[in-house]
Amino acid sequence: MNTAGLINPRTLHWLIAASIGLAFATGHAMTFPNQINITLLRLHLGFGFLGGILALVRLAIWFVAGPPPRVFAEQAAVLEIGSKLVHGLLRLVPIVLLVSGAGMLVVSGAAPLILAGTAPDPAQLAQVPPRNLHHLAAAILLFLIVLHSGAALWHWLAGHKPITKLTAE
Repeated sequence: MNTAGLINPRTLHWLIAASIGLAFATGHAMTFPNQINITLLRLHLGFGFLGGILALVRLAIWFVAGPPPRVFAEQAAVLEIGSKLVHGLLRLVPIVLLVSGAGMLVVSGAAPLILAGTAPDPAQLAQVPPRNLHHLAAAILLFLIVLHSGAALWHWLAGHKPITKLTAE
């Protein structure tokens, strides 16, 4: 993928991975108490927003500059199909999370409260329709990350390529 020198694709990959990982961690941490911690919520929103926006940037680059170069010249048809499916979904699902998270804020009316430093009532957020999509997309993304990481580890252990070369997208 020629990004015309705008950003190194590997850097973008890891920035997205880190922000999404932190969004997962803060989102998961908020599931334990009966009341929402405003600091965790703000961190979750910040990391989720950053990951979603960076995923949009990556998708825009993909549309403009074309898909990333193949990491492996040839592989079995089932691996090729699986790879394209997982990578396509890894580009799409973070955007679904961004949109559904924003939808939760808009539909619940919680955005002004959060901006004012007040945590919304968890019951208020639990009732909004985008919540189910948001949680489903998060579970799908976690599954895709496990598949993606497992495949990278498998290729590395099988001696196909050094693990650092597998993130060239």
